Amino acid sequence: MKMKRFQKILRSIGIRQRMQFGFLLLPLLMMLIVLFVYYQMSSDMILEKNAKDLSQSLEIAQAALYHKTSQMEQTMQDLLQEEILYDCLVAQEPMSKEDVKELERKHSALLERNAFSFFDEQKRLLYQDGKYYAEDLHDEEKVHWSFDTEHKQISLSSALKRNGKVLGYICIGYNEDVFHNMFQKEEKNEERLLFLCDEQGNYLLGDDAMRNYNFSSNKDKIKLDNTMYYQKQLKAKDFNWNLVALAQEEYVMKDVQSFRNMLFLNVLVVILVESIFSMMIYKSIYDPTHNLVVSMRKAKESNFRHGFVEDHGNDELHELSENFNELLVKADDLLEKVKSEQEQTRQTQIQLLQAQINPHFLFNTLNTLRYLAILNEDAPVSEGISALSRLLRNTIVDKQEYVSIAEEIHNVQDYIVIQKLRYGDLFETEYIVDKGVEGYRILKFLLQPIVENSILHAFREDGLHQKLTLRIYKKENCLMVVVGDNGKGFSIEKQMEKRSRLSNIGIKNIQERISLMYGKPYDMKIESEEGKGTMVTLCLPLKKGVDEDV
Repeated sequence: MKMKRFQKILRSIGIRQRMQFGFLLLPLLMMLIVLFVYYQMSSDMILEKNAKDLSQSLEIAQAALYHKTSQMEQTMQDLLQEEILYDCLVAQEPMSKEDVKELERKHSALLERNAFSFFDEQKRLLYQDGKYYAEDLHDEEKVHWSFDTEHKQISLSSALKRNGKVLGYICIGYNEDVFHNMFQKEEKNEERLLFLCDEQGNYLLGDDAMRNYNFSSNKDKIKLDNTMYYQKQLKAKDFNWNLVALAQEEYVMKDVQSFRNMLFLNVLVVILVESIFSMMIYKSIYDPTHNLVVSMRKAKESNFRHGFVEDHGNDELHELSENFNELLVKADDLLEKVKSEQEQTRQTQIQLLQAQINPHFLFNTLNTLRYLAILNEDAPVSEGISALSRLLRNTIVDKQEYVSIAEEIHNVQDYIVIQKLRYGDLFETEYIVDKGVEGYRILKFLLQPIVENSILHAFREDGLHQKLTLRIYKKENCLMVVVGDNGKGFSIEKQMEKRSRLSNIGIKNIQERISLMYGKPYDMKIESEEGKGTMVTLCLPLKKGVDEDV
């Protein structure tokens, strides 16, 4: 119901406005909505990508840190297996030069670049190569890590044990540069910072700019010296350390703005292209439609041929225009035909008006002749003139198409009166009409041509006992009218070949009138035999009125 109401509202708006809305405004509106939605989503999309990038950087750094620390711990385990160290501790003597040289030979790569310290069980220094900044030594079997942020050194220490007894300690000091590759900035992400903190959030190593800050908070967004950063943290594998990654909000939002600008530019280009194509499609539909409407108005206001549509397309609108042009041609031809028929009708009306004078003159003349016959005491002529006057009045003046059976019989009787003036008593007429059929109506002057045909062709002037019979009765749903004579008769087959007797104007007229006015199954049947006479049978509908069947 709502859809129909909406369609009704649309139909109240001009097709031009609807097409402009459908082809131009609606797509533009949809694109603007999409632009607005994506514009609002752009910051979330960029921030989500930034978070993924930070997490990815942390995972890469963690893998590198785990690999590096594993190598360093393995070096410590190799040193713990050196018997030279245990011999010195058992002897309670510092390492000799030969022992140092042997140790340097086996671990040259380690001892040349890094600090190495050797302590007894009382934590007294027995040997030192380089500077060691660790604050304490631990008795645990596992390697102990310590960070000296002031001197930028990372230290590994472990106890030397035999049979569960601590004999001494060794310590390796590394410059924090050994982890440089893990925390250096990428060229494409120079505003992204990566560093290592302890469990309390204190800086351990990485970017020197973060040495004075604490990162105990694990919030997604933190503020450092009036600068906002997006933050991600990841606990280092097997260590109580946290890897921290930071990205400046300012530079992240630059990516957001750059994405928005690119999105706006792309949508603008799409809108421009869509508008051009939409305008082309709109004009390809509206212009032919508008031309067709203009042509219809011209055809309505002036001559049809002035409303021809010129369309050079190859679509449904072209077909519609061509059909409209053909319709205009037919309408113009029909108009000319109507004008011609109207002129003919006007001429006929003038002739009919002129012909109205003729019956009055004719009837006045017949009345004059009838009075002369009366004055001359010629009764047959007077009756004949009266009968002729009634017949002419029924044919010329009375315009009714249908008459009653009684009226039609009177017409036949008047015609026979006239014929007896010529033939005298050459034949007699018998009327057999069933009771109750006089009121039925039939076409006027339907019987007179049949009677005329019998008198003219059936009877001989020297014949005796010549008889014409008219019988009318009902049979089922038909009104049966039979006109028979006992005249010469004829062969139906021969007459069909000659096309003389049956082609008589009166008989043809009856056949055509019955067919035209009544249709099937009503018709006329002729039966004849040479020497025995002719019988014409009419099957007519039962009618008491012109259009009312009984």
